[in-house]
This record gives sequence, structure tokens and C-alpha cells, in this order.
Amino acid sequence: MFEMQPEINIFHSFIPLPDTAGLTFSEPKKTGGRLLDCIDDNSEEPVRLAADNLSRADFERYVTQLSSSGFITDSFKNIGANSFLRVSSDDGCFYLFYSESENRLFIEEISDTVTPEAFSSSSHPQNLRAEFYLYGLNMDPGGYNPKGCPDSHLNTTGLPNCGQILIIRAKDNSVIIIDGGLSSQWKNGALEELNSFLHLITRTPSDGTVTISCWVLTHFHNDHMDGFIDLLKAFPTSYRLERIYCNLPTLADYPRANNIVRMKELAEFVGKNHPDCIELKAQTGESINLGGVSLLPIYTHSDADFKEGQRIFKDPNDTSMAFIAKSDGMSWMILGDIAMIAEETILNHFSGSELKSDIVQVAHHCFNPLSRIYAEINAPIACFTQAEKGTVKNDFLKTNSNYVKEYSSKLFYSGDISLTVGFAADGDEIKVIFRGKEYITDQ
Repeated sequence: MFEMQPEINIFHSFIPLPDTAGLTFSEPKKTGGRLLDCIDDNSEEPVRLAADNLSRADFERYVTQLSSSGFITDSFKNIGANSFLRVSSDDGCFYLFYSESENRLFIEEISDTVTPEAFSSSSHPQNLRAEFYLYGLNMDPGGYNPKGCPDSHLNTTGLPNCGQILIIRAKDNSVIIIDGGLSSQWKNGALEELNSFLHLITRTPSDGTVTISCWVLTHFHNDHMDGFIDLLKAFPTSYRLERIYCNLPTLADYPRANNIVRMKELAEFVGKNHPDCIELKAQTGESINLGGVSLLPIYTHSDADFKEGQRIFKDPNDTSMAFIAKSDGMSWMILGDIAMIAEETILNHFSGSELKSDIVQVAHHCFNPLSRIYAEINAPIACFTQAEKGTVKNDFLKTNSNYVKEYSSKLFYSGDISLTVGFAADGDEIKVIFRGKEYITDQ
């Protein structure tokens, strides 16, 4: 049994840590997190460290010793073999994530001014159902074709084969918007169609204001955020933005200039036009509730970021957040653009019983060869943020599509094939309630 040594200074002198004998602590690292943390390299950012070789008994003793040292446990949750908690003292608040499968403990200081509970909004009219939408973006029907193309995301027509925007109409009639698509996908009246769609599903008059209870950003690639920025700027009086939810790497970790410019543009616009908007850094295992819809992160970039003191996500898409959205007994696995490191990390932490979902958003527009995670999610419905022909045009995408098709029998695609598709629970059954541009009663 280890002894407490409060004088050990890992990243703050006031956080008591166990004797380091037999344990391996990583160096503290800045973790980024919120929108503003990622646009200013000089901002005060939270830090995270990891301790390896902790058994479950060691972890439980450590939590007990934190309590005896004056820390209060603000929240505690077990999901499978993982434990997630927040502790606080007069000196600060900390997030802890213990993975029994890896015998690893993550400790991170919390800089948010709101808690997940305060960030949530759980009141809602009981007569409304939640509605999940794969919104149809303009995609090249020919698919991904890097050869002979100046941009590997474009095909011969010049239309993109990436981009994602997902929408949830919550039970309180607000909308949760996930990502945003590329600016080039919102030309020729497409942005006006999105505006009309959001007013339609919330039954809001065309000159009325739609409440966006939360904008969720899976990662800061332009094809996942530009359209949202464009929407707010094109219709500045049509939307009230209440929250932003993300977990983004620091500028030093991922200094992609064009993304940072757009993020700064968004941050400045929100600050000026939505001054009451609040922001929360998403943490794995900490769920939030927005109008009767729960969002549970199962992966952020920080979870896979502390082995051997190095950044291990060589693919920037591994900085994507993955989470499960649930309401009315219906679950939707949102994978963003996760790649192989994220897949491995998720499967190390969670079993199929925790990952099982009714609907899965296929990762990275079907570009990434994730061969194992779809078996664990085992969703009967799959949503591709890709044109249908794009998933079978070449062997690369066809192979990735086949991984999904082994487990999902109902397939829906973005682009001009199926346009927008909406889902809602009807008892124990999930029905398509929107197809193309019309509400429908069944398939």
C-alpha cells in the first residue's frame, strides 16, 4: 500500500499524489479543450498527466486519500471497468479518469467556469419526441478520387467528398447542431435551405428565432465547422446560440493555420453576437443533458495522448471527439473523423455492451479503414457522410464501406442520393420520419 506525500509537486503543490515508487507519471501537458483555448497560444490552458500501473485497489485507496486530504467528490460514475470523477478543494477542481483495462489514471485540472450539471438543460415538454437528422450536403456522386485531382477531397465535378453536419431536434424544441460542413457545400441557396429546414423542424415562423441549445464540434477541420459559421453570419437574428461543446487540441499540437483563422472568426462572432453563450470542455465519461437528449463522450484526443511522453495521433483526425447521443430509447453513435488510434483507445476502454447503438455515423466519410469498432457498435442503421456511389467507386472506400455493411442493414447517405434523412423512436422501433425534404410517416 502506498503512502501519501503531499509535498510531491507533479503539476500543482496542492494536489496530493501517492508515493511514486513503482508508478510512472507522465510529464504534465497542456490539453487545450475549449474554443478559446485553441486560438490563443498564450492563454492559460489546463494540463493533464497520467499515472500507469495502478490497480483498481490502488485507485480506490487513492480516491479515499484524496478525501482525507480535504478534496470533495463532486461527481462519480462507473461505466464498465472505467471510473470517472471530479474532485475539488479550495484550490481547484480536477477531472479523474481511471481505466482498469490499462491500469492508467488520468488527472486533469479543470478550468471551466461551469460544471456538466450546470451546463445541462433537462427541462422539456413531455409531448415532443427527439428527432435525429443526417443532413444532406452537396457531395460529388463519383466519390473520392485523389489521382489527377489537385485536391484529394474533390472529384472531377469539383464537388467535395467530405463534410458533415448532423442535427438533433431535442424534446424542448431546441436544436443541437453537430459540426457544419464546408463553405463550398453551402453555395447556390443551400444555406437558405438549411435555414428553412431548421425553422421547419422546430415549427418556428420564418421570421422567428430558433434556439440552438448547443453547437457540438467533433474537431476543427473546416469541413466540420465552416457551414455553422456561415449560417450564423448569414442569419444573425434568426438564431440564439446558448452553448458550445468540444474538446480540441492546443495550437501547439495542431497548428493548422486555415482552421485557426476560422475558429478565431467564430469565437469573435459568438462573443459579439451571442454574449450569453457558455462553453464546456467535453470529457470522456461525463454526460450532459440538453432538452431530454443526453450526450456521453466516449473518446477525446486526451485519452490517447500520454504514452511514452509523445503525441501518438499521427493522423489529426484522431483528435476527433466521439460520443453517444440518446433520447426516447434511441441511441446514435457519433464518431466524427476518428482514425485507428482513436478506434484502438475506445475499444481498450469500452466493451460492446457500452458501445451498442441503434444508429452509427460512419467515421471520416468512409475514408478510414476501421475494421473492428463497427462490430462492437453493432448498429442496424448506418449514416454515411458521403455520397452513395462514393462508397463503392474505388477499392479503398468499398473496403471500408463493407466493414460497416457487415453489421448495418439500413444504409443512408449524404449528398444528392437520399438528401436529408430523419429518425425518431416509435415505441421500440426506429422509424424514418423525414426523407428528402418532406416529413413522412414510414419508409
